[in-house]
Amino acid sequence: MTNYVGQQFGSYRLLRIIGQGGFADVYLGEHVHLGSFAAVKILYARLIDEYHEHFLNEARTLARLSHHHIIRLLDFGIEDRIPFLIMEYAPHGTLRQRHPSPLPLPLSTVVEYVNQIAAGLQSAHDQNLIHRDLKPSNVLISQHNELLLSDFGVALIAQTTYSQSLEGVVAGTVAYVAPEQLQGKPQLASDQYALGIMVYEWLCGERPFHGTVIELWAQHQSATPAPLRQYVLDLPAEVEQVVLTALAKDPKQRFASVRAFATALEAASRPEAIAVLPAKIGPSTEVHAADQEVVQAPVTVRERAPQPADITEPDGSAQSSEVSLETTTEGSSAIQPALMTAPTQNGRKKSMTVALLAVTLLLLLASTLVVYGLERGSSVSPLISTVHKNQAGNESKIVNQGTHSPTVTPTVQAQATANAQIIATAQAQGKPQLLWTFATGSLVRSSPAVVNGSVYVGSDNGNLFAISSVTGQQEWIFATRSQINSRPTVVNGVVYVGSGDNNLYALDAMTGQEKWAFPTGSGISASPMVVNGTVYISSGSGKLYAVDTTTGQQKWFFTAGGPFWGSLIVANGVVYAGSLDHRFYALDAATGREKWAFTTEGYSAVSPAIANGVVYVGALDSRIYAIDATTGQQKWVFVTGDAIWSAPTVVNGVVYVGSNDHKLYALDAATGQQRWAFPAGDKVWSAPTVVNGVVYVGSMDHKLYAINTTTGQQKWAFLTGDAIQFSSPIVVNGVLYIGSNDHKLYAIAIG
Repeated sequence: MTNYVGQQFGSYRLLRIIGQGGFADVYLGEHVHLGSFAAVKILYARLIDEYHEHFLNEARTLARLSHHHIIRLLDFGIEDRIPFLIMEYAPHGTLRQRHPSPLPLPLSTVVEYVNQIAAGLQSAHDQNLIHRDLKPSNVLISQHNELLLSDFGVALIAQTTYSQSLEGVVAGTVAYVAPEQLQGKPQLASDQYALGIMVYEWLCGERPFHGTVIELWAQHQSATPAPLRQYVLDLPAEVEQVVLTALAKDPKQRFASVRAFATALEAASRPEAIAVLPAKIGPSTEVHAADQEVVQAPVTVRERAPQPADITEPDGSAQSSEVSLETTTEGSSAIQPALMTAPTQNGRKKSMTVALLAVTLLLLLASTLVVYGLERGSSVSPLISTVHKNQAGNESKIVNQGTHSPTVTPTVQAQATANAQIIATAQAQGKPQLLWTFATGSLVRSSPAVVNGSVYVGSDNGNLFAISSVTGQQEWIFATRSQINSRPTVVNGVVYVGSGDNNLYALDAMTGQEKWAFPTGSGISASPMVVNGTVYISSGSGKLYAVDTTTGQQKWFFTAGGPFWGSLIVANGVVYAGSLDHRFYALDAATGREKWAFTTEGYSAVSPAIANGVVYVGALDSRIYAIDATTGQQKWVFVTGDAIWSAPTVVNGVVYVGSNDHKLYALDAATGQQRWAFPAGDKVWSAPTVVNGVVYVGSMDHKLYAINTTTGQQKWAFLTGDAIQFSSPIVVNGVLYIGSNDHKLYAIAIG
């Protein structure tokens, strides 16, 4: 970054840097005539002419904000195309600096903070202005120890006046951003959600969600915060209910205003409080507090293990997030992967080292890439455990619980015979029959791959499992240092899989022994794809790599303007992948050179599918785009009711794709016209799979659905123990395999 110390902006000479953030550097400035001090914020940008007036208009709006709990904007301008804001100087720093350690604050202090912050926010909300970047480091402390809201709308100014890597912008803010704002639809209630995160953090010493940017994104969308009273034993139940109301995923279920939130919190904190009835934005819903004695501060906090920090905010605080991916296609001319991003349920305390959701897509390679062989048995041998140092520098544990053998043992043969009978029954009755489940010990947001009688699947605890497709018994396990949401790809006896520990691994499919590890510099949520001796992988660093399958050496890399969350596909010598820079790229598979880039209105965070010369990709702007694979020109676009996290599947001239609007859509691949829409009970992030006239898809409502491809009518639904997020179904020899957030991989006979 350029150092502007000694230079003059407006009427202020810059003395020294006093802060740095995701959008700007902050300097202490001295007025050249008056000698007074101010904070001068220099944005990381050089404006082109078309954005000058936009910046000035936004700054004028901020200058009209006047409230004793909002920092005053004294002046603004543009010097040599560099935008700057001059604000009142708050000498006592920020709330993040006042409370740097992860320790809980007394309830009375939290209530005092919320009353002041809410007063400033309400004043702005009354003028229909949204803060958009509320967090402790943006709350300053005045000379008289009053709280002042800073950076009101600065995030909007920065994001709409210049382009910057999303990871750099989001890293310091995403831990506090509301679900609807992450989807590009901020509203007044979004600030209330951010304040709710701050209150949660102040009361128990840490935020409700952790992980990488991708993981946080997913958790905000659907993960339920752990109960505050699980960690703060003496916290009134009424207070917990108030905070959880402010953190509702649906903004209509939050309080009617941020002032109402503050009022409810103060009322709930009083010893005489019995119940709090929050005024919602939508239909009124009574919230009854548990019948318990109310005890005010000091609070007792249950001891917790320290949580690792994956991302550091510009102000020095830590935060993290994760993602997962999947994709499957069967009986289709389309090549496609599935995307994922998943929120952690309530396991945030136990395994923060395990990433949650990497927005990854499961590319199901063409039928020539993934070989579904005849089921092969395994003979059980004594458990052998080996700990070794892998090439990525991690200590990985490989456990061989049985070695592959071409000889089918009597036990395995008997199980195979029993399975065949169950499959036949399922087919005859038209109903699913459970064959077995395998417990992984953590969320299963990875999509499984099935090759030569073995099922390969990753888990949020960082383990990759090889499981017998016949018996459901573990064959081996390979441990990485972070979550595996990437769907494994198995080609020529080698398993390729990405991990949140920044590495792409190549493992022997028979033994789980590591062949090589390739570092990408950032967590991997995407699934690898192997074509002609090259494995292609994208990562959260914004880089897409081509790696030699034999040596693990890099052939080339391509850098986009934002992270890659979804999986890529390779077809006809071209790599197709979407990035969070609002672009969908076509690259030469041999050289990595860009052939064309298609601009989407929302982030392209899901895996694409390709069929008959057309690429289909969903985006967080609620749209699915059909793009000419050769020219990059749009053929059609279809708008769903909410963001698309599901990777599309194309079979027999029909595009199947899920949406956050709780529906699975069937669209004409040539025209984009809707054929039918199936209502699931919750969001559909899982990529659909089509087999024999039936489309199978998982939903966040815990169910796996079987739907008639012609009519869109449900044939049956199978209930798992928790949400099916990014794990996408795969069907082999009459058996469907899918993972769930209940920590299990399911093998279900469907006939």
